[in-house]
Amino acid sequence: MSSTRSGSTDTDQDTLVESKQWRQLLPYLFSITLPRIKVRQSVKEDGTTKDTNLLLITRSDGIYKIGYLPNVDRDIRLPDGSEARKAYLCKLGSVLAAKAGISSGGNKIYGGFWDAVPEVLFGYEIFERTRGRVARNKASDLYVVGHPMGSEALFRTPEEFAQHLLWLAEGDEKKDCLCVLCTKERNRKTKHATSESTEEVVERWRRECNDRAQSYLSSTSLGSFWGDLPELSE
Repeated sequence: MSSTRSGSTDTDQDTLVESKQWRQLLPYLFSITLPRIKVRQSVKEDGTTKDTNLLLITRSDGIYKIGYLPNVDRDIRLPDGSEARKAYLCKLGSVLAAKAGISSGGNKIYGGFWDAVPEVLFGYEIFERTRGRVARNKASDLYVVGHPMGSEALFRTPEEFAQHLLWLAEGDEKKDCLCVLCTKERNRKTKHATSESTEEVVERWRRECNDRAQSYLSSTSLGSFWGDLPELSE
């Protein structure tokens, strides 16, 4: 798949990695540019209309299943099509693009292009957790669940989740994921290693991580949320 941009400047082209380079450096990352769609990075902001570079990752290790609810008293799944969900996906896209070195400019209100992800990765889900008792406190936090370490393994910020997405997009079996959750589990395993050396423990953990990750072709239709996407092709 290629990404095309009408009216892009030389600066835009210099900032972005060309599609062929993406396939070498990030083989599980695809990009599609959709013209003039409504985006936002916060529910407190007014939405803005931008040409948006959608980043699709076609590899996942997520274990989230429909119907799973981490805390039935405090946690709510962000509804499909909601402004809060779109704001999170725009923020996540901006962070992921920056970490991958392909940013369109940080999703500035006056910028020409924005970056976003079309949906949370397959096997993961976004939840909203209220602080304290619902009746007394309306403040809440968003987090992503689905990491293979289980229901208590939460990505609490887009920055944390984007680091894991970058590792999935690279698909390099010789690299360790540097996200906060994988790092925590890797350190736990090496700390409690007995008969194996640290290098052997890390190597076995790396194989386990890669074995869990499966490639798939993302959905090409997201309904009224972003609109219909073009067909994906290698």
